[in-house]
Amino acid sequence: MADRLEALKAAKHSIEFYGNKEPKCPHCGEDYDIGRNDSWQLYNDDDRHDVTCPSCEHEFTVVTHCSFTFSTDEQEEE
Repeated sequence: MADRLEALKAAKHSIEFYGNKEPKCPHCGEDYDIGRNDSWQLYNDDDRHDVTCPSCEHEFTVVTHCSFTFSTDEQEEE
């Protein structure tokens, strides 16, 4: 079992744990698979969520950042 925040402290840059497609456990460094862990609530909104890493069993907080884009390039001609 990893020590608390071991991977985060060992990282050369904390950016390794920011803005990822899936959360990365700050304790063991493993990617947290949202689908496999049935954690769809992480996609809800800009918010904080507590999850438990299945690899090291430590709890950590995931901050969700939402971004929306809009397209109007496909229009029907009248």
